[in-house]
Amino acid sequence: MRHHSSFLVSIREPECIGCMKCIQACPFDAIIGAQNLMHTVIADACNGCKLCIEPCPVDCIDLIELPERNKIEKKALAEQSRERYQKHKTRLEKEAQLEKEKYAKIKAEMLARIKK
Repeated sequence: MRHHSSFLVSIREPECIGCMKCIQACPFDAIIGAQNLMHTVIADACNGCKLCIEPCPVDCIDLIELPERNKIEKKALAEQSRERYQKHKTRLEKEAQLEKEKYAKIKAEMLARIKK
């Protein structure tokens, strides 16, 4: 029980330039890596949605066809994807809030300096 669809993506790591566009495109956090370093796909987290393929500027992401899953597996894996997506969404919201707070603090400090 690994994938929701009949596909999985795979990154040809020697060709990866570490641009992070695939990581940003993946709504399931199924791709890991750091900027300017190679990235890789977490096979158990990838649901084959293909959203990471188009943003890749060096076309180093392949689509691998898998055997069709039965209904029970598909249902379980769909639930797993929903959970991963919610965690992804929560993480992005938290990062956005932290960024907002950071800039609000900087703004307050700048205004305080101006008023002096």
